[in-house]
Amino acid sequence: MYCLDSADVTFFCRDLYESKQYCSQAFFCHDMAFYLFDKITSENLSTEQTGYFFRTDRESFGKQNYIALNMDISLWGNEITPIAPFIKKIDEFDIIHTDRLHVAILACLLHKRVHFYKGGYFKNEAVFRSSMRDYFDDVFMKKY
Repeated sequence: MYCLDSADVTFFCRDLYESKQYCSQAFFCHDMAFYLFDKITSENLSTEQTGYFFRTDRESFGKQNYIALNMDISLWGNEITPIAPFIKKIDEFDIIHTDRLHVAILACLLHKRVHFYKGGYFKNEAVFRSSMRDYFDDVFMKKY
């Protein structure tokens, strides 16, 4: 990743760690998904159910194969798929295990207990440290 040195361009990064290392003049901005915080609410009446939302693509660690109820929800749509079914599915559970960044963000916004796994590179941990750890009480960074 390269960061151009230009007075005509303003760069933003979603973490204070790895992204800042590559582009030190970038301004920090929480991932845009966090700005949904006043747009969504949980409709779940505490079920104490656990949802597993792990990747199954080439960035996965393969651990999801041991979880019979795993749902790689990101495969259910794309950038133009309506978000309401995604929100509803996450909201069905009180406890979320995931290595998907935006599943973890949504679960935080819905006030779920989130077990967020590091994944194959530093992105998850960097966003956790920058935007979750000090803002949400029920989110925990996990190793596989």
